[in-house]
Amino acid sequence: GNLSGAETELARALDICERAGLIAQSVEAISARAVALALAGRLEQAQAAAEEAERLAGRLHYPVGQAAKAEAAGATADEPSACAAAIEDARQRWIELGRPLDAARCLMERGRLLSDSDPDAASELLDAAASEYEDLGAPALAERARNAVTS
Repeated sequence: GNLSGAETELARALDICERAGLIAQSVEAISARAVALALAGRLEQAQAAAEEAERLAGRLHYPVGQAAKAEAAGATADEPSACAAAIEDARQRWIELGRPLDAARCLMERGRLLSDSDPDAASELLDAAASEYEDLGAPALAERARNAVTS
């Protein structure tokens, strides 16, 4: 709910990553910014950030960068089917990388992105995210997913 704070922290993270030469993590920070902007309804800025992540990820093919890039592409896709496909691709990549919290986040993002257009599907995705977070021992994230269902 604090987009300006998130943008500040993501800019700080990106600066650190760039100074340290951490390209995959730079892609993660840019992609996270794209997702945050998309969730805030700032689609034009979100798409620009997703394009930046795409360019950077294209330089080196790190699996983490590819997963983050797919997540950003899904969050900023114009068509619901493209959104679902890209975020599911990201989710599968996170699972393959052994990062189940990131995979669960993909469910939550899809649910939040669908909240206006398909409330029933959104509720199912958010419930699934909450269950995964619970199974992973992250009750605060599970609660956040549950609260997203009712908001």
